[in-house]
Amino acid sequence: QIPEIAFRSGSDLQLIRDVRVSQANGRWRAQAAILDILPLSRLASLDAGKPGDGAWFGQSDLHGRLYGMRAYGDAARSQWHIAGKSEKLGFSPVGNAPGLDGLGGPFIADQQGGVLRLNAPAGVLNWPVSFGKPIGSRFDGAVSWWRNGPDWESGTHGFRWQGDGLDMEMDAQMRFPADAGAPELNLAATLEPFGFTTAKRFWLQHLMPKATVDWLNMALVKGQVRDASVLVAGNLGHWPFDDRTGRFSAKATVLADTLKFAEDWPAADNAVLLADFNGPGFSAVGHTGFLGNRIALKPSGIASFNDSELIIDVHADSDFARLMPVLRQTPLKSTVGTTVTALQGSGPVSTDVRMLFALAKGPAHNDIGGTIDFKGTAMRMPEWNLAMQSVTGGARFDNDGFVTEGLLGRIARQPVRLDLRVGSGHVRNKANQVESEISGAFHTDTLWAFDPSLSDLRSVLKGQSDWRFTVTVPASRSNAGVPVQLSAVSDLSGTAIALPVPLRKSPAEVRTFSLNTL
Repeated sequence: QIPEIAFRSGSDLQLIRDVRVSQANGRWRAQAAILDILPLSRLASLDAGKPGDGAWFGQSDLHGRLYGMRAYGDAARSQWHIAGKSEKLGFSPVGNAPGLDGLGGPFIADQQGGVLRLNAPAGVLNWPVSFGKPIGSRFDGAVSWWRNGPDWESGTHGFRWQGDGLDMEMDAQMRFPADAGAPELNLAATLEPFGFTTAKRFWLQHLMPKATVDWLNMALVKGQVRDASVLVAGNLGHWPFDDRTGRFSAKATVLADTLKFAEDWPAADNAVLLADFNGPGFSAVGHTGFLGNRIALKPSGIASFNDSELIIDVHADSDFARLMPVLRQTPLKSTVGTTVTALQGSGPVSTDVRMLFALAKGPAHNDIGGTIDFKGTAMRMPEWNLAMQSVTGGARFDNDGFVTEGLLGRIARQPVRLDLRVGSGHVRNKANQVESEISGAFHTDTLWAFDPSLSDLRSVLKGQSDWRFTVTVPASRSNAGVPVQLSAVSDLSGTAIALPVPLRKSPAEVRTFSLNTL
């Protein structure tokens, strides 16, 4: 019998109280009123072996109190049984592993395994490298453990954890190999809905670069996460399974009232996204509103948190009038140039945009590109007094500018072709910022409407001919600088010139005409 042993370290007091042991006929019985396990765990850690063999046990300071214990067994200790209650069980965080505290409940065990029924309304999850400050938690459920050959396994079913706005129910099974290697975990969990503020509390910051965490905190402005689930399967020594030896997946439906792709972009709204944090990175698909357009988010995300390169890949079927604010009110305006952002019009268009945001390297390394398909669109260029109807064809843009070649439409019901090149990456002459060419059959009445200053020639020129007009804006042009350059070329076939001989010309006669402004 041991009435009491006290272990003191400063203000900390650890007790072993009222321990009674009896033995008879090859059997033993024992009971203890109080058994604080920290002194025993520290004693056991002295035999934990060299670093890597049970090193976690030697550093984790396994602690807590067992009380009201009853035990019995045979003298060979091949068979034994123990039951009692526990409180304030826990262990400290070690390295990248979390710690727990405040656990407790009744338990029963024998040489083959046991079960602990947790009911811990004031527990603590402490994972400094990931979550920073400790998280007040509630644990509710049963944890069991058993032998499997030379190994030990533990598991739980319907286990519930609540903390800092998260409410999770899980089934889990973990195997601890006899060679003290890393444990294997199989876990499936579901979470109750939670808000963006809660989500930002639980980033795995020791696995995710600061640039990625900063982007997630910026992007998730207002909304809720629903239908969340977590799946882990594999040897935790390979976590987060970059080598594909295991699997980690945290999936959820993200309902965002407000969502931002980038700091210098306007916010998206009413987003519904299916997100999958898959270990090395994350992916998302869904749809959202953006400046009056309904946007489909194609597979996007960060392939590797280590690289912190965010890919946003979107598609939209919209109206040209609604699409233009996307070009005018985002950083795309510097990509496509003022000639494009000044366009007006309406009618169906489709667009695909792929954006790479280099979160760690900074905006200078961002790469944006996309296409616009015109599907019978009306388009106006007020600066040039040009209006086209029934426009069809495609355009593309990237970091170097904007280009469309072979855009077809009608001016005054006549078919025309528009080529437009903007930016150093697309113009043919690097001295230019904009190069545009319009070709087609134009009636002289259309030319007078295009430039009223030519109306004095109305009585002189009459008919319809093929024309090619070229408009060039030099790269050096400033607000008050170099003028726009215009050239016009035609063979005047189909146009009559009512002037005295030798300038007179019949409609059937071919006569080359060329005009250039400097």
